[in-house]
Amino acid sequence: MVDMPYIASEQDSQLKKLGLNFGFAGKTDFVPKVLLTKQIHSKKIVQADSLGFGVIEADGIFTQAKGVAIGVKTADCLPIIIVNKDLDFLLAVHAGWRGLCQGIVAEGVAIYQGLGLSSPLMAIIGPAICAACYEVGPDVALALEGQDLGLSKDQAKACLQQRPEALEKWFADLKKAAFFQLLNLGFKLQDIEVLHACSYEDASRWFSYRRDRVVSPSTSIISWASL
Repeated sequence: MVDMPYIASEQDSQLKKLGLNFGFAGKTDFVPKVLLTKQIHSKKIVQADSLGFGVIEADGIFTQAKGVAIGVKTADCLPIIIVNKDLDFLLAVHAGWRGLCQGIVAEGVAIYQGLGLSSPLMAIIGPAICAACYEVGPDVALALEGQDLGLSKDQAKACLQQRPEALEKWFADLKKAAFFQLLNLGFKLQDIEVLHACSYEDASRWFSYRRDRVVSPSTSIISWASL
């Protein structure tokens, strides 16, 4: 089983070297004017180029336009930024366990392929809750083992660790599940990065719904990028 390719910060990312302008904004980080979605825990993805700066209900947003900053808000769920090496396609995804298991990442790849583009895709998974802090019940465990996510039995098993003292509880690794799915969708190992940051553990920088139990526009991690 391959290990996830962790990086310590955004500045270590090969996407920066490629020329992509992006960031993960926490409690004290600068946030540019970004076209954001209102997450609905789905696999719905919209195109940014024809939209204004109103409220857009979706969990993914993509653009082919230069200089258009797009992003998603999270507070424990996965923010995933996907870009092609030609820098003419950019996708930002909010992936909680529901959206991930419904196939939002695969939906994004299908949209890319439908545009007739063929340059290899690259991805970075941003700050999100880590497996040690994410205890789940049978509904999440079954979803991670489901067909829509497309993981092998060994991959799904690697994403779940059952608590010995609680048979109906597991620790779930959403970052690992997304990483395996990206590999299964054809991403090369060297083109996937995972930010080594847990939204729950680092209260000084990141917001966490599971830790703080607060939901508002000002208590979210904003993951943004522009071509």
